[in-house]
Parts: sequence; C-alpha cells; structure tokens
Amino acid sequence: VDLGREETNGRRAWILDPIDGTKGFLRGQQYCTALALVDDCEEGRRDAVVGVLGCPNLSRDGRLDDGAPQGDGVVAAAARGAGCFRRPLAGGEWEAMRTNALRESHAGGRLVEGVAAAHSDHGASARAAAALGLVEEPLRLDSQAKAALLAGGSADLFCRLPRRGYVEKVWDFAAAKVVISEAGGAITDLRGRDIDVGRGDELDPAVDGIVASGSPALHAAALDAVNAGRAAEEG
Repeated sequence: VDLGREETNGRRAWILDPIDGTKGFLRGQQYCTALALVDDCEEGRRDAVVGVLGCPNLSRDGRLDDGAPQGDGVVAAAARGAGCFRRPLAGGEWEAMRTNALRESHAGGRLVEGVAAAHSDHGASARAAAALGLVEEPLRLDSQAKAALLAGGSADLFCRLPRRGYVEKVWDFAAAKVVISEAGGAITDLRGRDIDVGRGDELDPAVDGIVASGSPALHAAALDAVNAGRAAEEG
C-alpha cells in the first residue's frame, strides 16, 4: 500500500484505507475497508464520485446486531448520481440503501459516533441528542462503518467532534461522503459547508467537526444542536 502512495492533487485519484478503524480491528470489533474515487466534477471541482465500504463485522443487512462485535459482513457501494446499494459480503443480490430521509423530526431517532473520546466529544453529542429527542442509546463504533449504519437507516445522526486543532485525513471520509449522500443523507462540517475531499491528503484545517443527518431537511436543526452542545461543553 505504501508503495502506491501518491499525493491526491492530480485529476483523478483512488483513495484507499485498507483497515479503517484500526483499534476496532485489533479488538475484534468494527472496522472496514474504505475505497473512494476522487475525480473532476462540475465547474472543474474535484470531489469523491465513488465510495465503497466493506464492513466485515456488520450484519449482512448492514445493521449492528444489538451491539454484537461480529456479523456476517456487508458491502455498501455508491456512485455520484447513481444511488447507494448494499449486498452481503459473501455475495448475493444488490439492494438499495436509503437513510431515514422522510423523518419529520429527530425524536425517537438514534445517534452514531466514534468510540475514541479524542475523535468524538461524547458530552457535546449527548447534549445535542437530548435537545433533538434522540432517545435511543448511541451506537459507538470505529471506522466508516458508521456511515453504512446511517445510510441504511439504523441511525439518524452522526457526529465527529475531535479535539481542537486536529486535522482530518481524507481517507477517513471520502468514501463515507458518497455513501451517505447517495443514500439520501446530508454531510457537512459544523458550519454547514461541503467537505472538500479533493484538496490532498488532509481536509481543510478549518473543518473542526463533521455532522451527517439521515434527513437533509433536519440537518440545519442538527447543526444548531451540535454546535450548542459543543459550546456548552467548552464552557
């Protein structure tokens, strides 16, 4: 993998994270293999146009079975303008993946976030979840498998709130961006801006958090709640 490493500032680039969620992998829990294609889009802008997540320890229908560390495995694949689909890791028919895009409110929904506190401010996200009425216990797992859960409707809100000054790597989000967007969700930074995955190895340092919503119509409310939760935690 290292021998094939190149800067992603050309016209087209494949972005591979062979073991996304290393700690989850070492614990025998959730991880995935994430692959994205970044290419020219409208007006010469580069963006992720293909995203694939291979999640060996999710269930074959893309769910996390009662917190069980291992399932049969699922592949989620999306292409810009073509939708998002999944099939069991062992093979089988592809079926469409859709977020809970028709929700009229977050009430009764579920939050999904990372395990590591350094990558996810659990206090801020808990405040946001309470304000939005997300009453289910949050799903906490490593890797972009979280995007597969949101894309398949098993969760309604994703938060990643790392410590201040942390700069995200592009391979941690490029595939997830396509999967979530093509499944019907919305994913932005904390200010509601599009996440630029075509600028190189790292995201813009100004991206100090990422929020994804299953319902685009509810995304503004989610951003307000997450930003208020973070402000309250930081005092």
